Amino acid sequence: MTSRPSASFCSTLVLIPLLLIGAAYPVLAQDLNGKIQYYLESQTTSMARRLLDQRLMSFDGSKCALAFRAQRWLKRDGGMFNGTASEIRNEALKVRFYDCRQGSAYANWTLDQIIHNGETIRASETRQYGETARRIWRGPLGARTSAVLLWDFFGAPGPNDTWNVDIEGQQNTILHEIVHVISDWDHEIIFNRFYSYGLRHPDGSSDFTDWLRSKCQGVSN
Repeated sequence: MTSRPSASFCSTLVLIPLLLIGAAYPVLAQDLNGKIQYYLESQTTSMARRLLDQRLMSFDGSKCALAFRAQRWLKRDGGMFNGTASEIRNEALKVRFYDCRQGSAYANWTLDQIIHNGETIRASETRQYGETARRIWRGPLGARTSAVLLWDFFGAPGPNDTWNVDIEGQQNTILHEIVHVISDWDHEIIFNRFYSYGLRHPDGSSDFTDWLRSKCQGVSN
């Protein structure tokens, strides 16, 4: 789960012509004014994986990689997670991402339709106030199948047919959710385990995203 980005999370905005957004991701549906576009699961998943690839450039050997490796996560196929970009990418290949903003077709899908976990609650109803993203799953601990629901993630319409997008924020939101997938940890465990690496959480779960954005610099003890 990722809560609404903090002020630092939204500090970098990119203005993208709306035409380019439509060209890259064919429209599943549009709102009444024709600006907000909703994406098919395959398009959202492709977008998320590309953003993660961008975030993982120069990841190996970084402070984040060292912090991740120190957690000694077990791989589902055996062995120990070594905190490498390739391992993170491999985990992301097992995850589907869904545009669940109000107005999207997926907002009214049940979790069972998305992840086949038997739950009849709708995706829109799982969202907590201010939440940007949420991981859902089925299966036992250590062998879960995951999907990620996305809400305030895609940016917002700007002036003159532009779209305000925080690319760096998007990248770290995806990495945030993939950490949940790899570790099966909730936020309480994450904040405890990365505390010695400078992670603090005065504002909520978005602090983990901000810490990732800082390249895991955090604060000094």
